[in-house]
Amino acid sequence: MNNVIDKIKNLKSWLIDVRRDLHKTPELGLEEFLTKEKIIKYLEEIGIDYTTYPNHTGVMAYINKNAKTTVAIRADIDALPIMEANNKSYKSIHNGKMHACGHDAHTAILIGSCKVLYDMRDELDVNVKFLFQPAEETVGGAKLLIKDCCMENPKVDYTIGLHVMPHINTGMVELQYDSMSASTDTVNITIEGKQCHGAYPHQGIDSIVVAGYVICALQSIVSRNIDPTDSVVLSLGLINGGIKENVICPKVTISGTLRALNSDTRKYAKERIKEIVDFTCKGLGALGS
Repeated sequence: MNNVIDKIKNLKSWLIDVRRDLHKTPELGLEEFLTKEKIIKYLEEIGIDYTTYPNHTGVMAYINKNAKTTVAIRADIDALPIMEANNKSYKSIHNGKMHACGHDAHTAILIGSCKVLYDMRDELDVNVKFLFQPAEETVGGAKLLIKDCCMENPKVDYTIGLHVMPHINTGMVELQYDSMSASTDTVNITIEGKQCHGAYPHQGIDSIVVAGYVICALQSIVSRNIDPTDSVVLSLGLINGGIKENVICPKVTISGTLRALNSDTRKYAKERIKEIVDFTCKGLGALGS
């Protein structure tokens, strides 16, 4: 173990440069073309074998020892559509895009793991796969890698992953039995009413009013439908609708995120979202989906 720690410490300066290099050029899900090029450049410097895929931007490096056991180590590589406001030398050069969720750090950590384990390959008694996953923030890029058999040939027996956490001091690792990270589902709601002049609201169905009731009703899922000892978060972060200040709005769209630690609770919460949207809209004369 001391040998491994020493190797990692010797990489500190290099890994900082790798992370800052990645941070400077953030790309959104399935658009990580430059990120992919940089990953490949570092893998080729290390000398480790790797494979790419024609249908997406994922990369898999590997150490094949023809061993009975295979371990996969995974990191995500995409960024978020956020404007970076700091003035660091490695600030994002891609306007409106930023590594604000730590995926640049995850990718640098995985590249570092490639280097350390490849240097120690003669001491390993397992196969290792290093999975650079695209589109974690959007379409769930893990599915794309799995579809391309990253978990097979040889079959993966154990998978390791991590996520940086701002509340954990540098140098500390947080571990937890059972679930630590929640599932994520994107919630998209459409409310369709009927347009009319604002002076004659009785002739239309106001989608903005209906949306207000829907938003309030949805808050009851976490507060009144879910066991208080079970963790669920429903956050609605985007709402769009309206044509003009004196026109009754015919359509509103709402988007958000649902997160749960338990698969049964996740399924139940999704069903409740559909029921509440459907029946609240019907009760107010609108259509909801």
